[in-house]
Amino acid sequence: MIESWVLEKLEPLRKESTIILRDPQRMIQRGARAVDGWAAEAGFAVLWVSGNLGLRDLYEEIRDDPSVKVLLVDRTRDQAKLLLFYPDLESRCSRRANLMITLREFLVDRTGDPLWPATINDRNLSRLILEHLPQALDAYDQMRAVRSHGFPDSDLYKIVLGAALRINPFRKPKPADIRRLCIESHERLGEIRNLFASNVARDDSSASTAVLRTLEEQIKKADKPWCWMLDHDPDEVVRAFTLAALLHQHGIEYQVLLGNFDPALGRFQEIPQKSIEQTLKEMLQADPDRIAADVAAVERFLKEDVGKRLAFFLSNRCQVEQPERAKAVLLAETLSPLVRGMALVSLLADLFLTKNVAFHAEVLNALDEEGRTEPDKLPLAARRPTEQWTALVATYRRAIQFFKVARVLRDWAHKLKVARTDQLQFEWFDTIWNDDQIDRLDYYASELQRLFRVGNLVPIPTSQLWPALAQRWQQARQALGEAVVKVEEDLNLVNGKFQDLYHAHYARWIGQEDAPVIFTHQFVPRFLKPHWDPQSGRRAVLLIFDGLRLDAWDELVRPVLEERFDVLDRRPGSAILPTETQLSRKAISAGCLPTSFVSTSENILLEEALKTHLGLSVKLRVEKQDDDVTMGISARYVSDLIDVVIFNFTDKNLHHTDLDLAFLYNTTVRAILQQDVRSVLREIPEDAVVFVTSDHGFCEVPRAAYTVPHTAVTDVKDVKYRVGRLKQPLEGPDAKQGVSFKVGDLGIPDKIHAPNGAKWSFNHVVFPRPGLTLKRHHGPHDPDRYTHGGLSMAECLIPMIVLGPKGVARPPFGLVKLDIEGNPVEGENLEVILVVTARASVAIENEILFQLAADIDDLPARKEIFSGGEQTYRIRWVPKVDQATPDEQKQGKIVRTVTVVASYHWQGRTVRSGVPGTVEIKLDSTRVRRRLDSRLDSIMGLVPKGLR
Repeated sequence: MIESWVLEKLEPLRKESTIILRDPQRMIQRGARAVDGWAAEAGFAVLWVSGNLGLRDLYEEIRDDPSVKVLLVDRTRDQAKLLLFYPDLESRCSRRANLMITLREFLVDRTGDPLWPATINDRNLSRLILEHLPQALDAYDQMRAVRSHGFPDSDLYKIVLGAALRINPFRKPKPADIRRLCIESHERLGEIRNLFASNVARDDSSASTAVLRTLEEQIKKADKPWCWMLDHDPDEVVRAFTLAALLHQHGIEYQVLLGNFDPALGRFQEIPQKSIEQTLKEMLQADPDRIAADVAAVERFLKEDVGKRLAFFLSNRCQVEQPERAKAVLLAETLSPLVRGMALVSLLADLFLTKNVAFHAEVLNALDEEGRTEPDKLPLAARRPTEQWTALVATYRRAIQFFKVARVLRDWAHKLKVARTDQLQFEWFDTIWNDDQIDRLDYYASELQRLFRVGNLVPIPTSQLWPALAQRWQQARQALGEAVVKVEEDLNLVNGKFQDLYHAHYARWIGQEDAPVIFTHQFVPRFLKPHWDPQSGRRAVLLIFDGLRLDAWDELVRPVLEERFDVLDRRPGSAILPTETQLSRKAISAGCLPTSFVSTSENILLEEALKTHLGLSVKLRVEKQDDDVTMGISARYVSDLIDVVIFNFTDKNLHHTDLDLAFLYNTTVRAILQQDVRSVLREIPEDAVVFVTSDHGFCEVPRAAYTVPHTAVTDVKDVKYRVGRLKQPLEGPDAKQGVSFKVGDLGIPDKIHAPNGAKWSFNHVVFPRPGLTLKRHHGPHDPDRYTHGGLSMAECLIPMIVLGPKGVARPPFGLVKLDIEGNPVEGENLEVILVVTARASVAIENEILFQLAADIDDLPARKEIFSGGEQTYRIRWVPKVDQATPDEQKQGKIVRTVTVVASYHWQGRTVRSGVPGTVEIKLDSTRVRRRLDSRLDSIMGLVPKGLR
């Protein structure tokens, strides 16, 4: 409202060279369309200053440039002791361009009522009005509904009171209004009382006093505890009410026990249960954020003395150390993330200690189902989840998945331990790795260990946990370490059998068109060709992720691609041996084994493969080709029929790093998804056929080493940590340390070319047995933490996926618009506004619960309810700009890309819908530097340089 009003005044002044805009009530906000946006369009340099020294500092840089047009925003208060002094600017400013705007002037224009008292421009009154301007205009309309003429001072104060407290000040409030006022606006109520009471020196003090007295009389007649708001500290009354509400949920007799938390709260123990239930019901509908703030205040109160207050509540009364009691507390608590969090901490510890997956899966399912069938009953604490709660639930979910999958792995290990090699089937290992999700175990283990080590899981410092819970938490950490060791042992056994299977069948399978697995060199004839008809007019898009394991596909990549496409088919896929980039990745494009490669360029290899297997004459244009890229797109080839994008997903980032796998996935990989992958995804046509594959996976390098005899190799560099190229096979006891293949059976070149021009042949390739890494007979042994090249399920088994357009069963709604409302200035609150619209062809019979999450850490996740039509959701956001680059600091702004994704259950499956947006955030240079003490303003800043 104010912005458009200011713009109307500025628009006729576009041709002026100097504009002075006085704003004593500080109605204009930095970064807003008025004035910054308008000034940028009209070619003005805006001078935002709060002191004379700052004004001189800014103006002297541009004063001698006649091409620069100046817009000075003077925000000096009317009663300021030190006014801005700028006679030189006034001398060059025309009368019509020397403006003053006031709140009273705006209100007169907006309402058409010239009777607004001048008192409205008072600093304190105007601040309250500006903070609640829509409510102030509503209160004015309410005044005119009962009084058509005149504007007494008392009505002005009623308008201020009504705007700040969000009530109709011109009618007698009902008991429900008083209750809402006391909870929703109790902080502002104290501010109003102080403001009106301090008004005794003004001529209209009797008016403000009368308005205040009337309100106080009405509050005193309210139900308990609201009738106590005037005689006691309002914050203390609200604390007593909120704490009583928390205790009441769990059947705790707050009427007796309030004083146990603080003797001062004992005076409020007579709060009726009916008042608690009624007030919560009304306030949760009216302003859940206000209730959330009051609960957060009580949580801070409880954490001030954990041993006395929180331990008394949760341990003494609720007994959360017992899993059944912890479950009951967790599911009964609807308001407090702290109480829910501590109950879940106890449950997480129990899960690690007892491994009772069935019990804890029931708890997790109950959390997931909250509000799903009855969205209006979704607990407040679940609607506004804290970052800590989100991490804790994710850890609990991971732990359940880890132990569930670990148990399946143990069963397979027992079965395979007694199986002969001739009994082994590839389908077993495909089931183990994919369907049974054994592929995710080391990621889950890494994430759990990292979260226990550095994660922000416990709502209070672990050093403050009461003894019983502290002991359980420590035992849980030890139990996790023991569980990870057992998983490694079982996985080594299964990988040993996988090596036996490949040793027996690999040489034959790579030449079979009906092999039970599609190898990378068979991608074009066995996977691309059956799923894509070039005559259909649909473009094929091949996304090759270097180093993408199946766990990363399922956990990270698939959810992003499913925002626009559905998975149509998945086939078992494998890298060729050795699992090295220069062999296996080029084989994807070549459609043949490395001994038949016709080029070293992947675009040329793919052109030949398309001609050979599909009869297509395609010329791929190179848009990008750079294998040195450490993350993101390393190559991109395009044509009229097919596009190829190669992502350096994890391969480059695996080498020369000691990072945890979970950290690598959750930072590097997610960054690639948020930037490069989503940028490509937005460009893919809706009807495209999308193929996803990888050249190899990777594994953590075992600590135990086997030294390859020097007699078996020609050069020490023929031995890498996961593969060795030998002139003769391992013999005797050494033969048990590795799995050997004849080089002729692998379809790879048998020559090694040294940098000095020398070359030699090798006859065998050896891969270390599970639990071992290869070591040269001399030279350094310093393997990376993760690598590839070997023969294990993690290195060999890769995604082989085809995706297509979303199915006919359209989701019930879509995110159609993302806007940023507010002043995009560093440190300022913004609101992310999402507009959600129902699909016209989909009937929505029941409300749908969905979760919103963004691809930036500082935008909080939340759950919302959709009931059809078009709805708008608002998320408060304070963007972090501490990572601004030097160029961004120089430009004074940063641009952030935001993608918000809604996920929900629909027709038996999880649906994801995303919408992207950008926000330009203006950096506040005064927060970065201040070259001189502000007190020098009064000494140096008064006189313009030219007049000294």
